[in-house]
Amino acid sequence: MILCYQDNEVRRSTKPFYAEDYNANHMICKHLENYFFLKFILMKSDDIVEKHRASKELDICERKMNYWKRQANFCQKQYEKDIKIWSETYQVNA
Repeated sequence: MILCYQDNEVRRSTKPFYAEDYNANHMICKHLENYFFLKFILMKSDDIVEKHRASKELDICERKMNYWKRQANFCQKQYEKDIKIWSETYQVNA
């Protein structure tokens, strides 16, 4: 899942959000694919604008992953397995 946000976009939700209703590792795994894809762009792209946007998106992605790491149902072992899988897929180190 790759999402690119506009610089001036304001995102709002009308539904309440309860983190405990979600599996933290499942949510992190969604962001890990994006994380490694963005790292891949930073390594391989020749387009300065694309690299700049990827860098900004990477900051957002890291914030989201750090949020899920703080949840009570987060499992470090599963996280390390997921990192290994995505790292090998994109051939990028975390």
